[in-house]
Amino acid sequence: MPLASYLLCENITLVGCEKKSNGTSVFVFDESPALLQLVDRYFAFKALVNPILFANATKNLKSIMYRDN
Repeated sequence: MPLASYLLCENITLVGCEKKSNGTSVFVFDESPALLQLVDRYFAFKALVNPILFANATKNLKSIMYRDN
């Protein structure tokens, strides 16, 4: 979920949330060159975002995960 929260903070469009039979959720984003650059930045430990935006994005993702359950 931290990567998905980071992507939301960077204004990458969330397309949906796929719920798997094992209970996990997969967040789906539009693939773009910007997305791939941000993912590389995240895994290189170079991602910086406002912590309040990050916390809000995480809360929003959790509400998406648990709705309709």
